[in-house]
Amino acid sequence: MESPGVKNIPLKKTEKKEKNYKEGEVLVRYKDKEKLDRKIERINEGQGKRKTAGIKKEIGDTKVVLVRSEEKTTEELIDEFKGDESVEYVEPNYRRELAHIPNDTYFGYQWSHRNTGQSVGGIAGTPDADADITEAWDIEESDAGETILAVIDSGVRYSYADLSGNMWDGSVCFDKNNDLVAGGCPNHGWDYYDGDNDPDDSASSSQGHGTFIAGIIGSETGNSSGIAGISRYNNIKIMALRFDLYVDTEVEAINFAKNNGAKVINASFTGEDYSLSEELAIEAFDGVFVAASGNDGANNDSIHQYPCDYDSTNLICVGASDQNDAIASFSNYSTTSVDLTAPGKNITSYGYCDPADPECDGGGWGFYWIGGTSFATPFVAGTAGLLYAHNDTLTTTQVKNLILDSVDAKAGLASYVATGGRLNVYKSLNYLIGSSDPITQPVYRFYSQNNRSHFFTISETEKNRIISTYPEEEWRYEGIAWYVPTTSSGNSPVYRFYSQNNRSHFFTISETEKNRIISTYPEEEWRYEGIAWYVPTTSSGNSPVYRFYSQNNRSHFFTISETEKNRIISTYPTEEWNYEGIAYYVPE
Repeated sequence: MESPGVKNIPLKKTEKKEKNYKEGEVLVRYKDKEKLDRKIERINEGQGKRKTAGIKKEIGDTKVVLVRSEEKTTEELIDEFKGDESVEYVEPNYRRELAHIPNDTYFGYQWSHRNTGQSVGGIAGTPDADADITEAWDIEESDAGETILAVIDSGVRYSYADLSGNMWDGSVCFDKNNDLVAGGCPNHGWDYYDGDNDPDDSASSSQGHGTFIAGIIGSETGNSSGIAGISRYNNIKIMALRFDLYVDTEVEAINFAKNNGAKVINASFTGEDYSLSEELAIEAFDGVFVAASGNDGANNDSIHQYPCDYDSTNLICVGASDQNDAIASFSNYSTTSVDLTAPGKNITSYGYCDPADPECDGGGWGFYWIGGTSFATPFVAGTAGLLYAHNDTLTTTQVKNLILDSVDAKAGLASYVATGGRLNVYKSLNYLIGSSDPITQPVYRFYSQNNRSHFFTISETEKNRIISTYPEEEWRYEGIAWYVPTTSSGNSPVYRFYSQNNRSHFFTISETEKNRIISTYPEEEWRYEGIAWYVPTTSSGNSPVYRFYSQNNRSHFFTISETEKNRIISTYPTEEWNYEGIAYYVPE
């Protein structure tokens, strides 16, 4: 995704009692370092020997620096850098919040892996309302490779016996600037909270959060103790990255993960404030970034939650579902930015419960059940790691599509997440190694109130450009329409036309119809724009896409929904919408 190209990002007005950024600090991405240094000197002019503003650190090789002042507020610093020719953008150093909701009792059943209807946390589940992890173990290949998965969080208690064998080796490692670290990283990661090489989860106010998440992903499976992780053969290795919940250390951690071969990042934290530094760091990461949707029980379209709501192609945002495949009451949701749900209520793992906490029963390190989108996120991150372990040449788009295409669709989730479904680990892995089903990609759907027509595109770049360019009454994004194969091999092309006169697009699989339109109509009436996407050649095992034509609007409409098809037929006269039959078939 291209940078928004803004010169500065203003402080967000908020009703929070506490500031959601670190006062007296800003993140600055510079165009010219020498000019930036001179700018800082000018800021300090007239202050005598007390030079209050200065660069505290450079954030790896991102051209972003953390500027701190003992005298000036964050807002005053932003005003100083605003519009300066040396600066590409300036923004506050926002705080992120870990997305967990702790409970007060412990129960040891992992319904997320295999839901038999057992009661966890006083709630009886629905059989098979789980992520089919045990089924995935039946097809997981014993000779699969290893995947490095970075947990950016409160650290990891890497000495814990059920995790110690599944930690990233770290004997050869590179720092945030991609320079070789003498002596390696013997403690399996890095601590950007204390600035050392020991990311142990032991000394922060969020103690145990990162360990709980790492346990969900990487607890040793099949060792007769603790809990089971995501991989039967323990092929996911945890890289521990501790940060202080501010964007500067988060970006450093992302850079470290990138420089040291991590294929997946688990980000179980949220914040309401957009950060360009964070977004660009995510998009520079050559892997899948999995984020939590948040725990306010709110629609993210109303109050954004970042990093979940970035439109980055390598990002998956996860909401939480319960033991009965319903959206968890605390889970944030959105049919545009939240992609899917995963088990996130009454989840069991190993963590720390503070004895002083009134909600803590007993206290200390041990097994607990907890709810939160923090704990739904690692199920999806672990699935991405499992896919990479079986094929490390997969693109981020392919991994993302394998996960999103294979959800278990649930009626109760349709209005809460973009896919309308809950994670299914078995289907994701089976699509990759045990099925002839092709890897697919989404077709995005828009509606124009002004033109009274729909538009469909497979291009994420085109989708993002439309969303950022046009007001909703011109083009409103309606979500994913259906999925189509990523390759042309063995599939048929769908042709795309545009009418300047009608201000609408038309799509057809028929080469005869395509040629007739090209030979019959002038370009201002119907201009051929090429192949839109490819679809299967047969109906077997695939779903129909239905086609309508509106004489009044002089436009076509397509839908995969039989419910929508039947509603249109029963509601509108044929001159408004005339059903023309099945246009083609797409993967189920």
